[in-house]
Amino acid sequence: MKKVLVATLLLFLMITQACYAIDYEVIASSTVSVGGSFTPTETIGGLPLIDDFNDGGTLNNLGGATGTFLNSGGDGVMKVSTVSVGTNNYAAKIDYTIRNTSTFGGYYSKLQSNSFTPYGYLYFDVRGANGGEYFKIQLQTNTGTYTQANLMITDVLGATLTTSWQTVAIPLLSFFNLATISNMNELVFVFEGAQSDQNGITLPVSGSIYLDNIRVVTGSTPDSLLIDNFNDRVGTCSLGGSRADLADSGSVTGALNGSELVSIYTAVTTWGGHTIVLGGGGDSWQPVTRNELMQYNGVSITSRIISGTPRVKVEFEVHSPYLGARGFLPDTRMFYYFDGMSAAVDFNDFLIATPLGVFPVTDLGGSFETAVDIIYGKCSIIYEKTNGYTDTGSIAIDNIRFEK
Repeated sequence: MKKVLVATLLLFLMITQACYAIDYEVIASSTVSVGGSFTPTETIGGLPLIDDFNDGGTLNNLGGATGTFLNSGGDGVMKVSTVSVGTNNYAAKIDYTIRNTSTFGGYYSKLQSNSFTPYGYLYFDVRGANGGEYFKIQLQTNTGTYTQANLMITDVLGATLTTSWQTVAIPLLSFFNLATISNMNELVFVFEGAQSDQNGITLPVSGSIYLDNIRVVTGSTPDSLLIDNFNDRVGTCSLGGSRADLADSGSVTGALNGSELVSIYTAVTTWGGHTIVLGGGGDSWQPVTRNELMQYNGVSITSRIISGTPRVKVEFEVHSPYLGARGFLPDTRMFYYFDGMSAAVDFNDFLIATPLGVFPVTDLGGSFETAVDIIYGKCSIIYEKTNGYTDTGSIAIDNIRFEK
């Protein structure tokens, strides 16, 4: 049974992006001929195509270097080769072996300071050799406060790879740290031991993926922008920032089972829940301003009760110079309760509609104010212990999204 709740409320965000600096040793690429009749060449063009691998050379279509890497001191093997995937059509085959949680490696493609500003999406075609392959997609810029942003393949496909070709389309807005995309550095595909282990993949792990037709595509911001689908067991959201459990007393535990967040709260005196950083900056907790999110008018969330009778709200932390100038705290919160959840196998869908320019905030006594220069921050799922609601129980949460 599905239920839609609509209420006026404003979401405003401050943004951050979780990432770490890649420290690696470049390994010589091994581009091989196919069937003895394929002669590598170097065909240089320009955007929107980044690489289709059809020339067999070690430079991409932008003239940028490509190759494999392994972190300093890492224990693993990385290899890239050009292979046939049809008549006069070729792709990159990336072979990887990662032996422990301190090792990561991957494949990079230099972007030659090109601008992605005219484009809205990063596209590429990919398939796994055996299915279940798991990796991270990273974009880097040459300029900006934060120059690196990461997404997991599960954030964009909803699952690990299959043995069939799939076209991946990633909104560039999902790389939240990159407020400036006019001077791009490189695109990287990363295989990490620590995150593979956290996601339930036994180490050492070896595998292969096939990669083709990397390009950027024009388009406006998506109608629906994923905050988190909880489809892996890694502690970052689908916009790159960290996720944490919190409570004033008692305990709140968020268990990731690969398809949803199972939230268990015990003896919560006043409140408890989970906070999700939208972005993450340099350490996964830093704010990044993204004005594009002002285009979104709401947030949707799916959830269901597993046990107990919780009262749950969605809360956003915001920062507004406007509020500070009015004599209120510039950092404050806005929230909306979604009541009416039921214990059911099927999730209830909740839609919180948020017309821009209407801003109910706790510092203003819940009154509605016209707000400008709002910067979004964190999204939290909060339980409150009030009359008629239990202090112990559990719910499942899935698919938190911004909606136009």
